Amino acid sequence: MEELNKDQTTKKVVIIEDREEDIALMKRVIAKDFPYIEILSITDADELLRMLENGELLRHRPDLMFIDIKMPKISGIEVLEIMEKKQEFDRVPKVMLSSSTHPNDLISAYKHKANSYLVKPSSYSNLKDVLKETLHYWLHLNLN
Repeated sequence: MEELNKDQTTKKVVIIEDREEDIALMKRVIAKDFPYIEILSITDADELLRMLENGELLRHRPDLMFIDIKMPKISGIEVLEIMEKKQEFDRVPKVMLSSSTHPNDLISAYKHKANSYLVKPSSYSNLKDVLKETLHYWLHLNLN
């Protein structure tokens, strides 16, 4: 899939993920194929809660968010619940990227306004494909 950014504007992606290795892989894919994307990664639950409460996350003006479900201290579902109470997040696409295939996680994610639920691929090659397709869809094809 060819990179597509006709308007040449910087896009902003937030990654909420506790595993540094997963963030590093995602950043590598994004930097290589989508150089116009700025990435804000958040690994610490306390930092995330602070950024949600003081509005700092919104000031980043994300065009897309990737959120892991299984994290210590706060789950991705709890993150969605917090965002659900703040109308400012309504138009920000929230993609759950999790290793969980549990039906309750899927149901809860959509109940709390996730826009998409993807299972983390086990290989770098598959992760690269999933990220490229997801970014292309949410940043270029989807009207928001």
